[in-house]
Amino acid sequence: MESSPECEPLAILRGCSDLAGSLEDAGKFEEAARLYTRALEGYEEELGPDHPSTIDTLNYLAGCHEGARDFSKAAKYYPRALSGAEKLVGEDHEHTLEIVGRMAGVFKEKGDTKTALDFYKRALAGTEALAEAEAAGGGGGGSPGGSPPPPPPFLLKSLRLLHGMATVYEKMGDYTNALLYLNKVLAGKSSLSGTSSSAAASHASTAATVVNMGVVYHKMGDLDKAIESYQLALRAYDDAGGGASPAAIATTGNLALVHIKRESYDEAAHLYHSQLRLKELSLGKNHPGTLETVSAIAGVYRQKGAFGEALHYLVRAWKGYGETLGADHHRTLETVHTLGIVYACTGSYKDAKRCFEACRDGYAKVYGVDHEKTRGMQQLVKKAQGEMEVIEAKRREMEIKM
Repeated sequence: MESSPECEPLAILRGCSDLAGSLEDAGKFEEAARLYTRALEGYEEELGPDHPSTIDTLNYLAGCHEGARDFSKAAKYYPRALSGAEKLVGEDHEHTLEIVGRMAGVFKEKGDTKTALDFYKRALAGTEALAEAEAAGGGGGGSPGGSPPPPPPFLLKSLRLLHGMATVYEKMGDYTNALLYLNKVLAGKSSLSGTSSSAAASHASTAATVVNMGVVYHKMGDLDKAIESYQLALRAYDDAGGGASPAAIATTGNLALVHIKRESYDEAAHLYHSQLRLKELSLGKNHPGTLETVSAIAGVYRQKGAFGEALHYLVRAWKGYGETLGADHHRTLETVHTLGIVYACTGSYKDAKRCFEACRDGYAKVYGVDHEKTRGMQQLVKKAQGEMEVIEAKRREMEIKM
């Protein structure tokens, strides 16, 4: 049976959209966005701007840009998707509220915390109303075999929105409200699991919330509570078999930073060494993320005054960055700069000068000879040369006296 000619364009557009979704899932956001745009333009022409297929494709395109972390483009398309959804299904429909929540996240990433908070509040109010209706309806109950019922979806969405609001308050520096909303998340998850808030806090499903609490306590200067939160999260990850997960590895680094703030350098070094072992296994020895921890270890030893150990790790980081990112990458040059500073701290001004010269030449190549970074590094070269001349003058004076 032959297809109807008028249906062929829509079939092609659906194919574009489906292929775009597959590309997006594979992380090929640029190619996906091109196909979503083609589908969007086609739907607008064939069906009009207010058709469900057009609105859905606007939402998909915005989400694709969000996934690519191009938040400016996401913020361009989400409002159009929202306006269409409001006309199509209403302001309080779950589909509309989902877009509102996504817009909140996008504006948070853009740094527009006030707009983000407004969208979060709207999404939360609507989703909590749906959660209340969900609870009044009694849900689906457990399975015939007696297993517990699945968590109510609108309640889970409410908790995610509460968590999002907490992170916005954290960005705003309103740590009191940040903790208030994070505790609301813990209380909600506690009610879902039928346990106390303290028991819920030690569960893997709440570990991300507890980590955020640690971040807030750290920023507040309450280092004891920050340490307690991070340790609780790490135990939860470990108990769930995720002690080597990216989240656990990142939390280990957060905990090390608190110990540096407390000047507990031995504990910080121990934590960074643990993090380094896990990153080497998961990322490889010369991955930039691994080398970041190598540099952090060097920083701890430098603060301790253990310059020999600091130099060992800085040399490793410098060589690794050079091989992986290139000699003129900013991380490589920053590491050479730090190497020079540590050499100067040990009195090895000749080595320090070589590092500063290499860094100066790299900055000149990347930024130009008149850039402030290049000029600043030339000043360090002169300073190291001056120190070398002072040492040489003292040496000659001693020879004369002898």
